[in-house]
Amino acid sequence: MVSQKLTPCEMLFPFQISDELTVAIGQIWPTSDRILHGKLISEGFVKVQVDNVIEGCEKMPVLEVTKTMEIKRVGDMLHCFVQWPRDALKIVNKETSRSMSMSYLRTIPSLGSSSHAGASPQTQAGDITAISCYHPEVV
Repeated sequence: MVSQKLTPCEMLFPFQISDELTVAIGQIWPTSDRILHGKLISEGFVKVQVDNVIEGCEKMPVLEVTKTMEIKRVGDMLHCFVQWPRDALKIVNKETSRSMSMSYLRTIPSLGSSSHAGASPQTQAGDITAISCYHPEVV
């Protein structure tokens, strides 16, 4: 049996892909059956495991096709499998991301401080979330 490899990715806000607003970090799961939560995965969508949600993006809406009984907003997707539009995903090179994130963490005291490291599964030192951390302004 051939093992299928997971692909690290940034999940972009699906309503404005051109802005490349990263709302979550996850891994694309190759699947041959195209079934998720008992439903067929929509055309142009893929199965994604959501590992981290970017701080400040938790209350953003998700597409109707991504919604389930439990998932209504981006923050609800944490540690879940969802279907996400293929064109709203950015493939991440994990090795490059890790080295960049460590140097990036050192430039932001609140993210790199020992008091914060490990405080939340969303912002652990060394996570790839640090390089794409985006904090939208609340107007």
